[in-house]
Amino acid sequence: MKVYYEELDGELFPHWLLVPATKNSGTLSFNLTSPFERIEAEDFHDELTIVTVTQAALAIRPLDDTHFVLYTDQITSDLDVHIPDAVDYYLIRLEDLEEILQMSVRPYFISPNGS
Repeated sequence: MKVYYEELDGELFPHWLLVPATKNSGTLSFNLTSPFERIEAEDFHDELTIVTVTQAALAIRPLDDTHFVLYTDQITSDLDVHIPDAVDYYLIRLEDLEEILQMSVRPYFISPNGS
């Protein structure tokens, strides 16, 4: 996972979560405690293909509040098009994830170095 931070008044605030895209499964599960790395603004380039995830494609994983589920079939449905094979990442707004999980996820991403 990668996290993009906005800088406000000299402080870094986690803003977006990028998870590796895959076409092998209709459902992907992610753990908030997984290692992550910071992605910088200059890391976004024309060759990088990113699909934004809507709240409809996110769900809480029952019995484990540090996991969330991503439904790739819903992403395809939301776009109303075929997702190209070359998608690199799914972008999840942390505000959307927090609303789905009904908790603050930002403390999991306080350290921009992933440590």
